[in-house]
Amino acid sequence: MGHSLSPTGKPIYNSTPETVADLQAAVDFAESTGGILKGTATQRGNLTTAQWPVGWLFSETDTGRLYLRTTAETTGVLVGGKGLPHFAYQRIDPYGFDTTLAAITYAETPFEGELMGFTTNNRRVFTCDIAGVYVVAAVAAAISGAGITETYTNLQIQRNGVTLAAGNSQSIARAGWFTSPTATASATVRFQRGDTLQVAIQSGAAVQGAAGPNCAMFVDYLHP
Repeated sequence: MGHSLSPTGKPIYNSTPETVADLQAAVDFAESTGGILKGTATQRGNLTTAQWPVGWLFSETDTGRLYLRTTAETTGVLVGGKGLPHFAYQRIDPYGFDTTLAAITYAETPFEGELMGFTTNNRRVFTCDIAGVYVVAAVAAAISGAGITETYTNLQIQRNGVTLAAGNSQSIARAGWFTSPTATASATVRFQRGDTLQVAIQSGAAVQGAAGPNCAMFVDYLHP
């Protein structure tokens, strides 16, 4: 054979060439040490498993993000780059809540950053499209109003409809112009693609026509 391999797999050629074997050794080494593809986000989504092997990276030229192909995630796991998922939503509800636990519908657009890592068509249920570990925080505070008393409790962060974290035991209430402490909940959660996220809250005594709680949700991507 016209070559031998170093401990790292690099071909070392001698004076007795074997064209096909030598060329194949060079290709094999380039493949084993390269493993980086580049293209647009659309091109990444269209790659087959044969075109993008497990363990290879894909660099998105239009987003600046870097994805790792794994056995579980055929479209890759976000591992770095520009614009890691982060968003925040708020809601100021003009109406009272029912006494049953209900998911919060947030404002039409995020008030911090843009909606990244999740998609939604109703601003109430958010579907994960970039798998990974996220920090989710929720907060709710009653809005003061004259002559109205209403209590909100049971703030929850839910994944796929299952409660991951419940708010502190201190309910929030408003009586006249006074507002009691804020209810908060937070959780570090692993989301797979297709998992859903929602924040729910419950009213202790519904008052129709009364202003509901001022709610916010913050979501930050930690790691794959």
